[in-house]
Amino acid sequence: MKKRGVLTIELSMLMPLILGSIILIIFLAFYLHDRCLISKACYTASLRGSLQKRDEDAYDGALKALDEVMPAKLSGKWDEETAINIKDDRITVILKGSLSFDKGLLFGLADRGSADHTVTSVTYRTDEAAFMRSYRAGLHIRP
Repeated sequence: MKKRGVLTIELSMLMPLILGSIILIIFLAFYLHDRCLISKACYTASLRGSLQKRDEDAYDGALKALDEVMPAKLSGKWDEETAINIKDDRITVILKGSLSFDKGLLFGLADRGSADHTVTSVTYRTDEAAFMRSYRAGLHIRP
């Protein structure tokens, strides 16, 4: 007796697992891409702010850097909270992002959820000439 169609039945049972795994990998790739962009935006904002001498210019430079990197390049719907603190020569940028997904994900098995990502970047303003002198001398300006 010949068994016909056994392979078809086995593959029809495996295909949802294979397709689900592929979709999950693609979803994770988009999520990791967005996390990297959020981290880049935070680090870029603090660095651009540290290049300015005045506090107002540092704040504006940090906001401009965030506006350049963040809005158009994210693939998901992220809710963002930004805090820029400038105290003396220390510039701190805190960027909190929350990716929320709806009930339709995973065929309704998960009600609602979110994936959060928080990045904190601290930079210091330094005098370029003093930095170069100390760099050449092998000294450290700040820890």
